Amino acid sequence: MAGRSRPRRRIAARRVPPGTHARRDGFTLISVIIAMMLLSVGVLALAGATQVSMGAVNSENTRNVALQLARSYLEQVRGRDAALLVTEPDTRIDETGAANAAGRFRRTLTVEATADSALVRVRVNVSAQSGAWPVVMETLVFRPTP
Repeated sequence: MAGRSRPRRRIAARRVPPGTHARRDGFTLISVIIAMMLLSVGVLALAGATQVSMGAVNSENTRNVALQLARSYLEQVRGRDAALLVTEPDTRIDETGAANAAGRFRRTLTVEATADSALVRVRVNVSAQSGAWPVVMETLVFRPTP
C-alpha cells in the first residue's frame, strides 16, 4: 500500500449559462476610479477649509495686535495733562506702537468736547493696512476748568 497513491479527484468546472456573467470577487476598475474621485474631492474640500481657517487666524492676530496698540495708546493719552489734549492726524505705526512710515497700522487720536465742559471725549482708532476692521476705543477724560 505504500506504493499506491490515492486516485485524484477531478473537480468539475462550473458551467455558466450563456448570456450571464460569472460572479467574481474583488473590485472593478470603475469602482476604484469612483473611490479615487470621491477621495480627491474630500481632500480638496479639506484643503479649502484649511486655507479659510488660516486666513481667519491671520485676521484675528492682526486685530488682536491693533487692539493692544489702541489700549496702550489710550492709557498713554490718559496719563497726559488733560488741558493739553488735542486731536492728532493719522500716524503710521508698527507692531510696537512706534511711529514708522512703513508700519502696518494707522492710528488716529480724536479729542472732542462734550456737553459737560469738564469732560472731553478721547477716541483712539487703530486700523490695519490689510483692511481688517478698525479698533476704536474711547473714554472720557476730566479736564478741570480754569
